[in-house]
Amino acid sequence: MAVGSFGDTGSGPGSGFIEELSGGNWTSVQAPLPANANVAFASSLSALSCPADGSCVAIGSYLDTAGLYEGVIETLSAGIWTPTEAPRPSNFNSTDGLDLFALSCPAVESCVATGFSAAGGKSLFETLSAGAWTATVAPVPVDANANPQDGIGSLSCPAVGSCVALGTYFDTSDAVQGMFVTLSGGSWTSVQEPKPPNFTGWTGVTPATVTCPAVGACVAMGSYSATSLSEVSFFETLSGGTWTPTTAPLPANSNDAIVTSLSCPSVSSCVAVGYVDVASPGTQLGLIETLSAGTWVPSTAPLPGTTSSPPYSNLTIVTCPTSGSCVATGWFTDSNNIQQGVLETLSGGTWSPATAPVPADATTWGATLSAVACPAANSCVVAGTYYDSSNNYQGLIETQANSTAPTITSVAPNTGPTSGGTGVTIIGTNLASPTSVTFGGSPGTVTASTDTSITVTTPPGVAGLVDVVVETAGGIATAAGAFTYVVAPQITSASSTIFVKGTFDTFTPVATGTPVPSITAAGSLPNGVTYAGGTLSGTAQTGGVYPITFTASNGVHPDAVQQFTLTVNAAPKITSAPIVTFTKGVTKSFTVTATGTPTPSIAEAGPLPKGVSFTGHALSGKATVSGVFHLSFTAHNGTGADATQRFTLTVSGLYVSTTTLPNAKRGTTYSFTLHAAGGPSPYRWQRLTALPKGLSLNAKGVVSGTPASSLARKSYSFEVQVMDSTAPAHRSATAIVTLKVT
Repeated sequence: MAVGSFGDTGSGPGSGFIEELSGGNWTSVQAPLPANANVAFASSLSALSCPADGSCVAIGSYLDTAGLYEGVIETLSAGIWTPTEAPRPSNFNSTDGLDLFALSCPAVESCVATGFSAAGGKSLFETLSAGAWTATVAPVPVDANANPQDGIGSLSCPAVGSCVALGTYFDTSDAVQGMFVTLSGGSWTSVQEPKPPNFTGWTGVTPATVTCPAVGACVAMGSYSATSLSEVSFFETLSGGTWTPTTAPLPANSNDAIVTSLSCPSVSSCVAVGYVDVASPGTQLGLIETLSAGTWVPSTAPLPGTTSSPPYSNLTIVTCPTSGSCVATGWFTDSNNIQQGVLETLSGGTWSPATAPVPADATTWGATLSAVACPAANSCVVAGTYYDSSNNYQGLIETQANSTAPTITSVAPNTGPTSGGTGVTIIGTNLASPTSVTFGGSPGTVTASTDTSITVTTPPGVAGLVDVVVETAGGIATAAGAFTYVVAPQITSASSTIFVKGTFDTFTPVATGTPVPSITAAGSLPNGVTYAGGTLSGTAQTGGVYPITFTASNGVHPDAVQQFTLTVNAAPKITSAPIVTFTKGVTKSFTVTATGTPTPSIAEAGPLPKGVSFTGHALSGKATVSGVFHLSFTAHNGTGADATQRFTLTVSGLYVSTTTLPNAKRGTTYSFTLHAAGGPSPYRWQRLTALPKGLSLNAKGVVSGTPASSLARKSYSFEVQVMDSTAPAHRSATAIVTLKVT
């Protein structure tokens, strides 16, 4: 991918555009703009970051319909570029224009961009997280001027949530100072950039760039004017939380130097380029500074054989995909004193120069090279411009093809456990003697290799698709998503659930694993409930407890098996008979039964005959009295309404069936016959306690007489006894009889 801007035909405005390399061919599209863009004015893209194949972010600016410059963020996803207007921090004015400059995306959906508001005189950060961009004002050091006019020109984010930015600000003395702004733990903090030893600048420092090959390990560079005619470059190294400055050394016979670009493939290996003024023969040459074993070593860049005399050159950009493998770009003047693009390649410890080729329609004026990217050693793309034969400014892309770069055609097996240890064979070309084979960024153990195959043991990894990357001396080959770390299934949901009879219920078992497991169910289900699409659902028609076996499988052994219990709660219902007969003097029991889930409890209400109790759902005991006893039973289980049953307990045997007599009136003749049951007649009666005055009880059970006028109007109770005709021994029963006198 490459981004830039182009001039429309005629007098139209310039527009941002995007170039994409796929299948060996470059294609170009005009960058889309937000809906509020004023298409009559120019837009441009200034930075691009692609953390994964098919996932890119570009930034730049455009003019809106209100006449303000706005930041634009272009996002590539599923092959489509989508523009977004860059948000402003909450304390920015709506009339403050924005422009975005630097961008770093350490991972898909995780990016940080820097920008500036000329009207507001403030820098800002735009952060992409969880699919949304948010804006934050860049903090400045404590010695900043009230109007610091800070600006950030370089940014490096080695990991999600970890970034270092490099910029400038005006301090309280109105001197320009460098500053480091660091993102850590979700917050941005800033400190003044330390000055190099023996700093004698008559102005402030000019920071250039920062790169961080690892979290907490960064290298930055910049320069300052020692005098009005002398420039001094320096490096800053971050280690253990401290920045340490070092003055850039100069080649012999040189005056001063400026470094403009820096690349560090590792913490201990860096290359910087720029230019240096050489005293003899009094010219300017490309400068290369190399960090090795903790020391910076300077050298002048070699030039093609067609250079002018005296030579004149400059290096502007460098990139190093690996230690000892770099490409730098810049320009030099040829023997006709015409500026040409130059490509400097470091391989085997030696820098080799070449004149940048230009298309056939180019003028004699050479290429201007502005960007270089090298995903692997000896595999680079350089972007720039040139003038065609009609003196039109054209974009230029230089591609370095490497016939010895490795390729990957297959990875087998392509799955294995997250614990690692899977033997994998990689098939392709130029695979002999790989320097590394990684799975998701973690190195595997290579056990054998040929030109067409590598045998490697996978390292431990995180579940899911990972890239397989082979690096050799000839370059890097990436098989995106070629290996899947798998995890055996595990059922994580509860081992039981409760449905309610007559109510629609659902339950979905859940299992983890990679790939995503499928779950089957075995066992009898209640009527009205089914298992389909991974979910138990329905309206149960019967209550009860139903054992089910869930099995989760995803092709990774062993399967996960869970013994599951489906309980269907049902309202209680008493199912036993509503009547029972006991025999006086005989031990007997009767169990009250009820259905329902959970199992209902049963409570009894009403008077029980002496000798009989209700315990544990059962009436039991030896009744000492006979008669009819009206009870009620209530079943309860917390589901639905309680069930209530009216119940009759009859105790057989001789008993007095008349216990309440008709009312008697004082002074009026009264007669009523008592009744008994449960024994052979005839019955013989006698009173055990006194009757109301004026009344008597005869042997046939007749209460008769005339209640005395002196009796109080109230109810009177007296005890009677009856005997049946059982032979040889008569059975008897007693009862308290109630009579009301009016």
